[in-house]
Formats: sequence, structure tokens, C-alpha cells
Amino acid sequence: MTVQALNLGRLNIEAETLETLNLLAQWQSTSRAQVIQRLLRDGARQARIEYAAGLYGRGDLTLEKAALMASVNIYDMMAYTHAHSILPPGDMAELRTDVASMLVRRKQYELAAQVLQIEPTSG
Repeated sequence: MTVQALNLGRLNIEAETLETLNLLAQWQSTSRAQVIQRLLRDGARQARIEYAAGLYGRGDLTLEKAALMASVNIYDMMAYTHAHSILPPGDMAELRTDVASMLVRRKQYELAAQVLQIEPTSG
């Protein structure tokens, strides 16, 4: 992917949003343009995570592939899906097998064995 600057020219921003941008710039002792760049970067990153997690939740991607798509590590994706109660379709045994396989590929054999030994709880 080629990285390049994007000049949005005469982008219209609502007064309330502009006021917020000005306040953020003041509080952070930075320029409004830098605040906008940070917000866009953070928002785009969050949107990638949300989209990839949604695909994982539908069963379209494995957890590992969702993390790659979102440009985060597997642990961050696991934390995000857990925090948002996103589970893939299928049963927990299948999920444990997928996680263990990912751990083996990362040469974390002991942790993979622990994941496979987890017994389901009855509720």
C-alpha cells in the first residue's frame, strides 16, 4: 500500500466539532491539524479492529487472521473480542483448537497444551 498525504481542501466542519477540535488542541498544546491527524489515525485503527472482529464473530475469519487484518497482535484482538463479547460461531472445543494451533505456530507449545486441557464449565 502506498502511503501519501491527502489534502481535503475546503472540508466543512460543524461548529460544535470545530470547537471541540480547538479545545483539544489547546489542552494538548498542539495544532488543530495535529489533533485531526491523530483522531483520524486512531479512528481508522479502531474501525479496522471493529470490522475484523465482526468478520471473526461471523466465522468469516479466524482470530489470527482478524488480528492480521486489523494490524494488531493476537492478544489485542483476543482482548477486544472478549471485552465486546464477540465469539465465533461453533463450539468452544473448536475455538480452543484454533487458539492452540495459533500458539503452536508461534512456538508457544506449553501454552498451547494448557489451552487444550481447559475443561468446559457447566452453568
